[in-house]
Parts: sequence; C-alpha cells; structure tokens
Amino acid sequence: MISVSEARQLVLSHCRPLPNCRVDLTSALDLVLAEEARADCDIPTMTKSLMDGFAVQAGDLGPEQVEFNVIGQVVAGRVATQPICSGQAMRIMTGAQLPEGADAVVPVEQTDAAGWTDQSLQTVTISDSSIVAGNNIMPQGTIATAGDSLILSGTRLGPAAIAVLAEVGMARPLVYRRPRLAVIPTGDEIISVEQSPGPGKLRNSNGPMLTALAQQAGCEAVEIGVGRDDRQHLREFVSQGLQHDVLVLSGGVSAGTMDFVPGVLAEMGVQQVFHKIRMKPGKPLWFGIRDQADRRTLVFGLPGNPVSSFVCFHRFVSPALVALAGSETAAGNNERIPLLNPGPRIGGRDTYWPAVRRVDPAGNVGLEILDWQGSADLCTLSRANGLAFFPADGKRHEIGDRLEFCPIL
Repeated sequence: MISVSEARQLVLSHCRPLPNCRVDLTSALDLVLAEEARADCDIPTMTKSLMDGFAVQAGDLGPEQVEFNVIGQVVAGRVATQPICSGQAMRIMTGAQLPEGADAVVPVEQTDAAGWTDQSLQTVTISDSSIVAGNNIMPQGTIATAGDSLILSGTRLGPAAIAVLAEVGMARPLVYRRPRLAVIPTGDEIISVEQSPGPGKLRNSNGPMLTALAQQAGCEAVEIGVGRDDRQHLREFVSQGLQHDVLVLSGGVSAGTMDFVPGVLAEMGVQQVFHKIRMKPGKPLWFGIRDQADRRTLVFGLPGNPVSSFVCFHRFVSPALVALAGSETAAGNNERIPLLNPGPRIGGRDTYWPAVRRVDPAGNVGLEILDWQGSADLCTLSRANGLAFFPADGKRHEIGDRLEFCPIL
C-alpha cells in the first residue's frame, strides 16, 4: 500500500490539460481560460461622470456662492454638442461622457437645483469650495489602457471575469474543454432507486452521488448503468466508459471472489498505476490509465461502500478533474481548526472523518466530530460540511487539538 500523498502525486502526474476550444460567454462559467485577455481599448473609453450633477470648470468655484449658466444636458450614451466655458455648467447623468472644457462634476445635492432635470433650468447656484479638478469623474483609461493584460491564461472564469471578457469584446474565449466523466456502480446487489430492496439488495446510492460530485466539480457526467458481477457485462460497460476523459467505477475492487473490476480493466488495456492506499475509508482504491489515439482516460476504481467512494472522489478524483480542466491543483493547505469534542483513536491508516465546522456568535471557529458509524453511514455524512483529517499517529485527539479540515460543500 502507498500513502495518501503518494497516491495523490501519482494521480496528478498522469493528468494533462484537455484540448481547448472556443465557447460562447454564456457557456464559459467555471471553465479555465486558455488565452490571455487583454484590453482592446481604454477602460473607460472616455472620461465620465461618477455622479448625477453639473459638469463645471473647478476653477470657477470658491467660498462664495457662484451662479452658473446652464447650457444643456448630457446623459449616458450621448455626447455633449458644445464645450463648457468659464461660468457655464451642464447637467450630467452618472456614466455620461464629460463635456469638453469641464474638469469636475458637482453633485446635484450640493446645488440649489431642486428641479435640476427641468430642461428649462437656466441657472444653478453652487457654493462648494471643496470641489477641485478631477472630483467625481473617472478619466479615460483609469481602469486599463488598450493592450493591458487583464486576465491571465489559467484563470477559472467566474461571473466577474466573464463580465471583463465581455467588456473587452471576447465573445468566444478560448478555454480548456470541460472534462467528461462516466460512472459505473457495480454489484449484483445493486437495484434501482425506484425499487424496494429485498433480501441482500441495496438501492443504487453511489451512482447518483458520484454523478453529483462530478457535476459539482464542473464536469459533464453520465451514469452508464449498474455493472453486474459478470465479466462480459462489465466489459461492455467499461468499453463505453473508456470513451470519456475519466471513468469512475464503484465496488468490485477489493479481494473478494466477485471483485472482477481490476481484471476486466486489465483485459481492456487499462494500465494499473496503483491499487490500495493507507487511508480510511478508501483502502481498496484502484487507479490506472488507458491511452488510445488522441485520448487518455483516467480510470478510478472506488470502494463500494458509499462513504469510502465519497471520500476517495474528494481526495483523488476531484484534484484530477481540476488538473484536466486546465487549473493548477491546490496543494491541499486546508484550515486547521480546534476540536469541540474528543476525536476517535486512529490506527495505522490516515483517516477522514465526517465533521462540522461551526462558528459561535463571537466568531470563534471550532470542529465538531460527528458520531459516524462507518463507511455505509451516508446519513451522518449528509450532516457534515467537511472531513476532519486524523493522521495515523495512534493518538487520541482531545478538545482544543487542531485538526486539518477538508470542506466538502
């Protein structure tokens, strides 16, 4: 058996970013940019007002009240038809281009113009000496100038980044393709969710769970179906799964007489990288690769117990998906949180235990270890918002001890 860190390094060493493609901005959320985004023009493209008010020459203002002649109005999307001279003012709306000759905007609240949007307004009185040139305006190119680098290649695109791409005219950015993942739960004991379980039968919880985890990780995910404990049946399903970037099977990877998965994968040309790790839950984890033509498929054989599958997906499959999508995988520097209750005594394997990160009214963060009944206990896992990591040190951890917390939501 190998360690958790060794297994993670081996998985990531076999990951390479997927090919890139161009997509519409509406489809780019959570994808990784494969090109640098540069400003194609100054941002903003003109000097604009940050206030509703009056555009003036700041040098005209002083401690005494000054009456200005109002020569017109400019709104966002329009351009003033005449420049401003000394002693003149122009009504201006937020976002509108500053008229030529003006160098500041006086907010309407600092004038006597109660009916300031009235087109017949002839004069406005201002007595605010604090206004100086440059007040309440944003000069052209304040945010960026044409050619500036705005978003680096390798950046995962969130809503704000997508807005920046729109602002610089990148309607179809080049991104790394979204990974495609196939799920195959295995075992003759597995029945559909709609069925009522008879003796020895279990509803298929792993399929929906693993599909949801893949979707949460930003994948296109499909559940091919339940693989039966029959080599030919498994071969047919695995053949379909190998057409994807990642194939995840659950069950059939231990040492039982019906654990056919490793053998079938070998028959299908999948090269084993490792089998079994020093981790609880998740010891039977299997990982391999298959290279075919221009596609590499990463293959994970997860344990059949649902919490084991869940933990293995979080610790190994998710980082692989991040790498395939073109992002750098985080080193795993998770938050260390003091325990609110004693932890279990851990044996010879690193252990991930369902836990809840809590914050009290004073803002203090603590970690509650849940009363977990083992790898089949999905109900307790569903109440957790993360996993507490217990190193295999044989120590019983007490209240106040700090443990690494791995978020799962």
